[in-house]
Amino acid sequence: MQEFVSVSTQRAMNLRRVLHEVLSSGPDEVLTRAAIASRVQITRATATRLSDQLVALGLIQELPPVMTGGPGRPGRVLVGNNNLVSLGVDIGVSEIRLLGLGLGGQELCWKRFELEVPSLPPEEVFSRVGHELNGVVSQLSVETIIFSVTVSVPGLVDGDNRRVIYAPNLGWSNVDVCQQIRRSIQFPVKSIEVHNEANMAAWAQTWKHPGCPSGLDTFAYISGGIGVGAAVVENRQLYQGCHGWVGEIGHLTIDPRGIQCKCGAQGCLERYVGREALETRRGNEAALVESARALGLAMAALTNILDVSLIIIGGDLTNFFAEYKAEVTRLMHLHTIADEQRSLQITSSAYEMPAVRGAAIRGFRALLDAPTEFGKFTR
Repeated sequence: MQEFVSVSTQRAMNLRRVLHEVLSSGPDEVLTRAAIASRVQITRATATRLSDQLVALGLIQELPPVMTGGPGRPGRVLVGNNNLVSLGVDIGVSEIRLLGLGLGGQELCWKRFELEVPSLPPEEVFSRVGHELNGVVSQLSVETIIFSVTVSVPGLVDGDNRRVIYAPNLGWSNVDVCQQIRRSIQFPVKSIEVHNEANMAAWAQTWKHPGCPSGLDTFAYISGGIGVGAAVVENRQLYQGCHGWVGEIGHLTIDPRGIQCKCGAQGCLERYVGREALETRRGNEAALVESARALGLAMAALTNILDVSLIIIGGDLTNFFAEYKAEVTRLMHLHTIADEQRSLQITSSAYEMPAVRGAAIRGFRALLDAPTEFGKFTR
């Protein structure tokens, strides 16, 4: 039976398709209304109407006309509007990073500063974060509209993406991040969300910039820092689980009689390959080999459970994996079922600090899913 699609639904779908086509175009591409009509397979009149609607909404901009080599008048080039900005905030144990990203993919502001987060109450942390956000926003163009603030945190986040349920390395429990951010900023913003750090780092691998896929559609990402987290991406979507807590690989038990962890358990992966563990073991080759084997066992478990064909290593683990790749992969292959049939690939993250970038990109998600819902705000 053929599924009925209403005219209004079809229009909304085409509007999203045109917006994604504009945002996915490369920096050297000349994307005109005629090119959009061809790529999206709609009429020139429809492409013109939808493009004009996106310009009116403030989501895309027109650049001066260019000759495309074909007959007719020069076409006006369409690009994402970089005056519409998403702010990413990555809160680490001892450092906080801020990134302002335009809808067209331009990095408009960047800042990092040291702060010993566990030693301060959350109110003081967010007071400082708000102060820094207010400062970077004040330096942007007067035409700038801040669409979202998206916070990355190494911990468990509730299903509404508002509250940190538990972040042991920060010393946080039940912290309403969105409320704290809204209290501390002095500019209007449509959307405020908080997400797990590993999820945001994985999001940065999935998208080159807002609305533009990277080509990595399905993979597992392992993020190393003070803690160790993982994320799972399937068909360019984060696999969240029942509570949104998929990927807590740092608390996978490597040895039930092993080192005591901050979470209360013993022998967690984090106690072998977290930042503190690796720094403590520096110069002790036997201990570092033990860490490599722990990582290999964890990757085997990840592979056996999820059946992924690509694992991306990021954060502090990038250099460690490069140095101990042979031992890590030996243990992984040894403990992976049907290993010879899997063709598993392991690679390193393309970004040094992906979580803050992923958070900034993630901030545009609601807008890209339903562009007309934000028209009044973006005008």
